[in-house]
Amino acid sequence: MKKFVSLCAFVAALSFVSCGGNTANTAADSARIADSLDSVRMADSLAQASMAMDTVVAADSVVADSAKTK
Repeated sequence: MKKFVSLCAFVAALSFVSCGGNTANTAADSARIADSLDSVRMADSLAQASMAMDTVVAADSVVADSAKTK
């Protein structure tokens, strides 16, 4: 029984030590994650704008081709 209690105390102490050491880095990690998300959002909006331009160009090509055939 002593060994079981000692093992539980050791596991509890280990869990406190492993979870408590990251408090100083949370602000830096939050800023890094926010910057990454902003980069992804920017890339997504650029891709959407590019697809919209491709659609406009394709529509203009169809109109120009149909005008040539008339």
